[in-house]
Amino acid sequence: MSGTTFSAGRDNKGAFATGAGATATATVTETMMPDPNVNITATLDALRDILASVPGIETKALTRLDEARQEATKPEPKREEIKSLVAQAAGYARDTAGFADAVDKLKPHLQQVAAWLGTAWQSWAPMLGLG
Repeated sequence: MSGTTFSAGRDNKGAFATGAGATATATVTETMMPDPNVNITATLDALRDILASVPGIETKALTRLDEARQEATKPEPKREEIKSLVAQAAGYARDTAGFADAVDKLKPHLQQVAAWLGTAWQSWAPMLGLG
């Protein structure tokens, strides 16, 4: 090793490779805290209202949101269950012809769910078919 120093700074996230033919691989997991300011029941209600207005929406999508809302009203709601139920609802809705037209209305509410879950939107959106 030559004595060359490389500094990336305090907030670096990722991998660096220097030199001819050098490669680097990094897996970064970022932990986010759930946002306590999100009113999850109101957010789930808004999602349901939007999906209910999509022509031909499968009732399973609405049922999953109802189940998520029911879980959200518990004193200690299971965030992973709500995440799964919202993802299932999105999965059923995605197959509906009018879903693409509703995406712009749904996205801010889905982002609020992600914030409440403490999940990075960028990692959750593909799971919902929106990434």
